[in-house]
Amino acid sequence: VPLSWLVGVWEGTGVVEYPVDPDGEPRKYDFGQRVSFSHD
Repeated sequence: VPLSWLVGVWEGTGVVEYPVDPDGEPRKYDFGQRVSFSHD
């Protein structure tokens, strides 16, 4: 089974940054995500 290594819960954090307007400071947000893979 080529994708069996994905089974389980995966989670992590990161930072997204994007410009609001051309001359302004970019906005930064911390975020977290969690993904669960299972099979029958």
